[in-house]
Amino acid sequence: MNYHVYKFGGSCFSDRETLNKVVRIIDDADKVYITVSASYGITKQIREFVTTVKNIDEVKQFSDKLFMHHRALNDNSDCLNELREVLSKFERISNGMLFSGRRSAMELNMLLTFGERLMVIVLKYSLGSEAVILYPEEFIITNTNTINASVNLHKTTHLFNNLNISSEKVIVPGFYGVNSDKVYTLGRSGTDYTGAVLANLINAVSYTIWKDVDGFMSGDPRIISNAHTLNLLSYDEARELSYFGATLLHDKTIDMLIKKKIPLYIKNLHAPEKYTLIKDESDCGYKSLSFLRSISMIQIMDPEISEHTDRISKLTSLLEKNQIKIISINSSFTTISVLVASEYLKLITGVLKDFEYKVTKDLSMIAIVGDHDDPIISSVINKLDKIRIVQLISGINPRLMYLVIDEYNFDITSQLIHELLV
Repeated sequence: MNYHVYKFGGSCFSDRETLNKVVRIIDDADKVYITVSASYGITKQIREFVTTVKNIDEVKQFSDKLFMHHRALNDNSDCLNELREVLSKFERISNGMLFSGRRSAMELNMLLTFGERLMVIVLKYSLGSEAVILYPEEFIITNTNTINASVNLHKTTHLFNNLNISSEKVIVPGFYGVNSDKVYTLGRSGTDYTGAVLANLINAVSYTIWKDVDGFMSGDPRIISNAHTLNLLSYDEARELSYFGATLLHDKTIDMLIKKKIPLYIKNLHAPEKYTLIKDESDCGYKSLSFLRSISMIQIMDPEISEHTDRISKLTSLLEKNQIKIISINSSFTTISVLVASEYLKLITGVLKDFEYKVTKDLSMIAIVGDHDDPIISSVINKLDKIRIVQLISGINPRLMYLVIDEYNFDITSQLIHELLV
């Protein structure tokens, strides 16, 4: 098919000038699938609206606000008519929620997708008659995880292959899929994931994520004073960085690309010559630090772990069933150590009521991604001789080592490690 896939983030639609840059990039492509996020700030506004709206007058006021925002991007009369149709549905769902007195997760999911639904209309009319919209309802099937759904690639592929798509410019709203006619969102940066699914379905030549940054960096520049852009990463390196806190990429994106070896570019909309290329192989050496803050360690005492090897899998299933995301899990002969975001602690109290466990709070994790060898590990440990290392794991993945430290040591520790390895 020789199609490319482009994903444009919300910052690419902040005003008409940036939208025009998007249009020029798409016009320069011969065959392309495009997936888009909501215009900058819109999803956040919708989330706040759903939790605070009190009456139908407020529904109408907010709907008008959304209309005015998108009209500022494209005031074509046909575009405005379609925007009004979509917002009419938004108002019906919102009013129904008010009348029922319930604000269910499913209603929230549906309403949250309207930012993407509005943006694809704006983009279609900005591109002209050759562009068509393909909605996820037609082919993207997910599981039933309410706010962080995974795509069922087998079912999605089957439905997609039965579609008759002839356009060379196809626009798909990102961020969501469906299961049994109900909408499920794909989590933070879910449109990255949508684009990767599209790339897999069409066996794309490449997948490009357009943002307002140059790509992955050797560390968060807000924390690491001398962080620099990374030109090349392997799939494994990018996946580890995404999983361990780098918010530049949805952590399931790479899974959709790796089997078909589809290269991924992360490019700056305002400076396209600056980018990170992610592919199956990378160059040697240290690449980047990634961070997770506000985490806790749950140490579960179980003297029979060594005799009952299924204990860990049962514990994992129990936590996942209650939608508690496990960052890491390790075991010794008598203890299972689980790292989770501290926001789950109240929920864990109920889930683990039948277990004996200890909680260590106010921790941070620093993941070091790239090639590691024993001298590097030793030098890192020696450099941090005055820092309490709660946990250090290496060897599971040759391109990953991570340290768990006290939160109050985070800034100095991350800067020291970066200076040592760069």
